[in-house]
Amino acid sequence: YCVTVCKPEERTCTVKVARQVTEEVPYTYCVTVCKPEERTCTVKVARQVTEEVPYTYCVTVCKPEEREVQVQVCRMVEKTVTQQVYRPACAAPACDSCGSSSCGGCH
Repeated sequence: YCVTVCKPEERTCTVKVARQVTEEVPYTYCVTVCKPEERTCTVKVARQVTEEVPYTYCVTVCKPEEREVQVQVCRMVEKTVTQQVYRPACAAPACDSCGSSSCGGCH
């Protein structure tokens, strides 16, 4: 017979995860203080990076499965039986002259 068996199964896949990172980069700008000059400083900038990380999750997997079972089977078997049949003692014999058992003249 066929059954469907469901079992929990653990699987792993790779997913892309985005996160923010900050880094210091040089930034140049111009100022005018009596005479033009150029200055450099560092500023923090944020940017988004994507990385692949493993992710484990559980699923229930259902699969059809075939199983065997022993069952008892009864079947009819033809058999010839010999049996004796007896007439009841109260049955009247047939009349010799007319052949009837109900005429009453044979006793």
